[in-house]
Amino acid sequence: MGDRALEDASTVLGAVVRSDDMVARLGGDEFVIVVGLGDTQRLSEVVERLKRQIDTFNQGSGRPYTLALSIGSGIFDPRLSADATSFIARLDALMYEDKERKKADRAGIAGT
Repeated sequence: MGDRALEDASTVLGAVVRSDDMVARLGGDEFVIVVGLGDTQRLSEVVERLKRQIDTFNQGSGRPYTLALSIGSGIFDPRLSADATSFIARLDALMYEDKERKKADRAGIAGT
């Protein structure tokens, strides 16, 4: 099932990007999407489109699992990240923050 979920995740990610964007698997269950954007508004639109695509997949997939993604996003700024490696590390940290926030939200719901 894990391999199937990874395939589904890559399909969902691929459906969100344009032909000149890039989706790559970093390893394990981590993916990166590289898109040419210049402002945070457009970045927010891509993130929201991805979330909607995940919801649509889950509603119609018939899979015995729910696909869920934690997202770290940002626009490259050489003043904040000297190179691609440090930029990806910053996005990775944001992704883990999103993951922890979701865990906390689920725990809060379960506790009520």
